[in-house]
Amino acid sequence: MRLSRPLSSYVRITQRFNPSRHFGLDLSAYTGTPVYATVNGIAYGRVETRGFGRYVRIETPEAKVYSAHLDRYTVGDGQVVKRGQIIGYSGSTGNSTGPHLHLEVRRNAGSPFRHNAIDPWPLIDWDPAPANRRIVGLHLGNGCVLSGHDRRVITALKPGCVVVRPSSAVERLPITPADIAWILSVVPDCHVILRPQTTRQLSATDAGCRQYITAVLDVLAAWRKVVPGGRLHVQLWNQPNRPIAAGGTGFGPTEDAMVRFNNMFTEGYFRIKERFPDVRVGFPPLTPGFRDLWYPGNPSGRYYYHGTSGCRSYQLMTASDWSGAISSGPCAQALNAADELYVHTYVHDREGVKQCWSHARFGRRLEAIRYWWPTKPMWLTEYGLPNRKALDNPTFKRALVSHINYMIRDTAFVQGAALWTLGDHPSWGGRMFMDGDQPSPVVNDLTQVQGAALGVQSHALPAMTEDQIGEWVSNLVQDQVLPRDPEAPLYVAALQRNPQLMPASDECRPADLPISLPDNLPADIVCQVFRDPADLGWQEIAWTREGEWDPSQIRWIRKRD
Repeated sequence: MRLSRPLSSYVRITQRFNPSRHFGLDLSAYTGTPVYATVNGIAYGRVETRGFGRYVRIETPEAKVYSAHLDRYTVGDGQVVKRGQIIGYSGSTGNSTGPHLHLEVRRNAGSPFRHNAIDPWPLIDWDPAPANRRIVGLHLGNGCVLSGHDRRVITALKPGCVVVRPSSAVERLPITPADIAWILSVVPDCHVILRPQTTRQLSATDAGCRQYITAVLDVLAAWRKVVPGGRLHVQLWNQPNRPIAAGGTGFGPTEDAMVRFNNMFTEGYFRIKERFPDVRVGFPPLTPGFRDLWYPGNPSGRYYYHGTSGCRSYQLMTASDWSGAISSGPCAQALNAADELYVHTYVHDREGVKQCWSHARFGRRLEAIRYWWPTKPMWLTEYGLPNRKALDNPTFKRALVSHINYMIRDTAFVQGAALWTLGDHPSWGGRMFMDGDQPSPVVNDLTQVQGAALGVQSHALPAMTEDQIGEWVSNLVQDQVLPRDPEAPLYVAALQRNPQLMPASDECRPADLPISLPDNLPADIVCQVFRDPADLGWQEIAWTREGEWDPSQIRWIRKRD
């Protein structure tokens, strides 16, 4: 049997099928997300106090399909339903730790597992990844000359996209349309994303913004002669929520500033479309270092990307929040008009975690934006590792290649990821992708990732020795060890309380979690669990509020494990 999509927007798996303890598939979904029938059959709406909470069971000749933890269901008892029909809205009822959809399939003919359950994941007809796409692209650097070394990397990798900071009336730079013409001779189907720079003086006034837009139109007139229609993209402004005092050339993080950016972006979008209708205009990346866009009337916690409540705030949103973000958020007009979305993300090394956007606090803004505009393509216009030192770290390199494979396999909405960066500059440690005069081994690894589209022959790898296996396993396991930061306030207080205490959990902020919180719980609580290895029957739980970091201000609770 085959299942259609249970949710229409981008889906993140929060828990997979496990035959010993979890008999379905959990998919992230904010409260009020429409849930669709995945099969044709007879539907029954039911309620359990715990367990599934509110759920719909659809019976077919082959199986019973359950959609559980719903906020409400919309089917009658014994109602005939068709694939794609709304049967309810997601929630967090029953035995649930936060808003999500639990999808479970119980096979009538039986299975080896409890409840006759089978894994739903391979049965679902998800949107397929675009055929023959090459996700890995290259950022050509800021103000860099396209050197012979860079050309060797491009020839080897054959990037699916390049991000270019072009010369314009605002600033003169060495990259020219002739350089891109050479790239297109090597990679004819390469996408070119232009990122024209502006200045803080121009962005300070509406007249200056219009001068910048005019300069962008002149750039497009020159580049449109070289880049074929449909493959030329342009980004207006960059990180507009970064305040000028912090080095930004945009607008700033206040609501008034972002409303003004919304107006200028929208004007620029339609001016470009009037002259160049086949140029793709994208909404620019926002910097995670500052607030981005909040809803009128709720400036302290509801963000499109992230904010004081963390990157996961979108998971706590309701259907009315979602509707408000689309229709009346400060940048709603610009985001609805934009052809696509541009974002920056890197392989992080935060709290001992070396990974990309799956990290709870440092990366989920990519997932967040998909909840509001699930149909828009996304390009990672700065991606990978920020400097040569990180790229040379085997753990980081493995994380990078692993994440690119994940995007190719599971994220059809990502069109391309431009690796930072070509060029040669001391700030990123010299040439990122060269060893001497030859492309570095990581280029070969990335080429193999793209090999299916390019017809590259994979090379046979020698078997790993026991020492090599041990080194790899030890690096992997060490990455998962809870960090012991000697300067972390809760850890300092724990050592003063008992020098034997060790972290038993990550530092946690309840406001970051996808759970229902008491309305009167302060939003700035920070907590962590510690254990004494000599007394494992007890937990020592520390909590405090943001800013109250002195050991005397940290409260302690002792509980049995």
